[in-house]
Amino acid sequence: MARRLRSSLIWIVAAVVLSFVVFAVVRSAPRKSAPVPPEPAASRARIYGTIEPLGGPVYVAAGVPRSIVRIAVREGDTVKAGQTLVLLEGAVEEAQVRAALDRAAAAEKAAALSRDAYQRAAGLFATKGVSEQDYRQALLKAGLDSANAAAAEADAALARAQLEQLTLKSPVDGVVYKLDVQLGQTLAAGDDSRIIVGAAGQQARMFVESFWLGRLKVGASHKVFDSETNRELGTGRVVSLSPYVGGRTVRTDDIRERFDAEYQIAVLELDTAGLPLGLNVVAEIGAPPR
Repeated sequence: MARRLRSSLIWIVAAVVLSFVVFAVVRSAPRKSAPVPPEPAASRARIYGTIEPLGGPVYVAAGVPRSIVRIAVREGDTVKAGQTLVLLEGAVEEAQVRAALDRAAAAEKAAALSRDAYQRAAGLFATKGVSEQDYRQALLKAGLDSANAAAAEADAALARAQLEQLTLKSPVDGVVYKLDVQLGQTLAAGDDSRIIVGAAGQQARMFVESFWLGRLKVGASHKVFDSETNRELGTGRVVSLSPYVGGRTVRTDDIRERFDAEYQIAVLELDTAGLPLGLNVVAEIGAPPR
């Protein structure tokens, strides 16, 4: 029994000594330092954005849902402000305009007759040829008929304006960048994703992450590349920097994953044109001099 107790005690002492030796060896081993990320201030900045017309895209939408009966331009055409792009079906509005014009013409004719009657009554009243009551009735009828004529003309103007809404026109001088429509197709009211016009020049709207703030300067020029192929597209000159930093939702390859980041918006005016609208681009900003 005593021999078994001594053996157990020896094994316990040996285990404690071995643990102490291992602990000492581990503590004395040189530690590897964690990798230090490069400081943004000493790195080249990469900012991402998209191509759009100079000054921003102008979206053209229908005010009411109607089918397309005429397409007057094609993508890439140069247009003037007020030029017709698309004509929508408007048989009902045309009939309303004709009826309103007929009512306005009849009301104006009635008002003209009432004015003549009032003028005659006024002359006769001055010579006591008619009673004051007849004079006042003529005056009242002339006023009412004039008011009815004005209201009928306002109704006709409203009907013409409603018909005019069915002619979609270019709001600006520029280029038709997108015309995703077909004859007979019904345009939904407010759908501004199908017709886009804008200035002939182009710009890149870039999103500057918060840790690159201060690296871009208005007036500076930078090379712009296709973000997919890395093909050089031209040079962009910084024409504006937003005076604020706003949130922007970013998604990863996993459609379920998203996060919010803070960005400043920079607009680079390009020295080239003809790039596809919405093309994703990248610009590299050199490290600041030390």
